[in-house]
Amino acid sequence: MSAEQKPEIQFNQSELSQVFQELQSTVQQITYASDLVINLCKNGYHKETIETWYKSARDFINSGEETKFIYLMNLSHYINQKIKDDQIMSNHFKENIEKLMKILVDTPLNKAKNDCIKIFDIQIQRGIFPQDYLENLKQILKQDVGEIDKLPENPPHPPSELVQFITNRKLYEQTKEKYNNKEYKSEQEKNKLIEIQNKYLQYSLKNYKDIMIMIDKLHLKSVVESKKMEQKIQKIQELIQQSQ
Repeated sequence: MSAEQKPEIQFNQSELSQVFQELQSTVQQITYASDLVINLCKNGYHKETIETWYKSARDFINSGEETKFIYLMNLSHYINQKIKDDQIMSNHFKENIEKLMKILVDTPLNKAKNDCIKIFDIQIQRGIFPQDYLENLKQILKQDVGEIDKLPENPPHPPSELVQFITNRKLYEQTKEKYNNKEYKSEQEKNKLIEIQNKYLQYSLKNYKDIMIMIDKLHLKSVVESKKMEQKIQKIQELIQQSQ
């Protein structure tokens, strides 16, 4: 190997996963991680590299680590701005981003959903991906939870507390079913699923408490308004009596 030649970079999944796990939103870290991903892909590791990015992002969604997931989405945005001409790399990202959105939509991570929609809007403006592809991703995230779950009265704007409760309860039931039907490769994998299941149960209980608080407030408001109405009626009756 000549002095000018650089050694070929090798793919190491555990090291790359660690980079994604520790990623922060600083310019230095985003630049380092993006250069690493691009160099790995240039050395023929497109599939392995972007699948590792996908798995890290998916795990952040499943564990509710919203901020870390957003960091990875920002990283992919930064990378795809730099590699517009690399169709192989771009296509791998497109496929995996779409899979992530189909997972994200069934979670209560609303900030992540909104941030993704903002990213897709920027990408439409800059022509990073085809517009129809990005519009489809936005449409996935804008699916109405109330419509999906077919609320009996199908209100146009159901209370956010109710939407969150339905979403988390649905995720809890899905995780519980997965836990009961899955064959586990390790005790660690089994415990991880139990942890996720308990997390959604806690979310559901919190949402239920929020609904009860909301109902109490509505009831109190109704009582106050009812008393005001009684006072108005009484005042009108007094005026009528005085006029007779």
